[in-house]
Amino acid sequence: MDYPTGIVTLVRPLDRVDASFNDVRVLASYRLLGGNAGRHLASGVQVRQEGKNSSLGAAVVNLDGKTTFGVRGTFDNGLTRADTRLAYSGGVQASADLSARLGDDTASLAARYQDTGYQGLAPFNVGLNVAANYTAAFGPNLRGIFDGEYHDTPTTWGGSVTARGEARLDPFSVGAGFQYAFGDTSGLGVVGSVAYHRHPLDVDVVHTQAVTGNLDTTTAILTRYRLTDKVTLG
Repeated sequence: MDYPTGIVTLVRPLDRVDASFNDVRVLASYRLLGGNAGRHLASGVQVRQEGKNSSLGAAVVNLDGKTTFGVRGTFDNGLTRADTRLAYSGGVQASADLSARLGDDTASLAARYQDTGYQGLAPFNVGLNVAANYTAAFGPNLRGIFDGEYHDTPTTWGGSVTARGEARLDPFSVGAGFQYAFGDTSGLGVVGSVAYHRHPLDVDVVHTQAVTGNLDTTTAILTRYRLTDKVTLG
């Protein structure tokens, strides 16, 4: 027990259940030595307007002596979805998440930007980060997957473009393509993928083998297991 921070460190991980299959829980109680120590007044106000497929809201929050001004807009008509946010607190923070279904094709874009001076709520990495994907269906068992990424931060700059074709042999799929990277990490790589998709298990393995430059050789493994229609592990 670290009394100054209140952190409790366990000797080993707890089992989920005991020998009788009862749930194992950790209960803790605490008491402040000074009733008002470390307490600060927080306040905020929010307004929101909702439409059939869209919403627009604005808020002002004061927490720990810092005030954050923010606006958020959303749109969702079943085929196209957008969620944009803009905040200011000594600096600017902005984000956008867009996705759309174009027939059998899908497209998505995610962007994040934050100034070095931003001191408000929910901070993320300083700089600009953008990721995009387009998945095109060329037939019932063949598709093309195109990914792009760009980042410009105080410590690194660059991006990459990946193109991969994938054939489905139910429940398996195999794919191959290439990746081109530029910036601090640059070069050309060959991409191969293997996947298994059959309810309730999904497993995707994507390997990128560097060929030129200082591109990293990587292997990404993604596993998902659907417990119910609304709960998925992974």
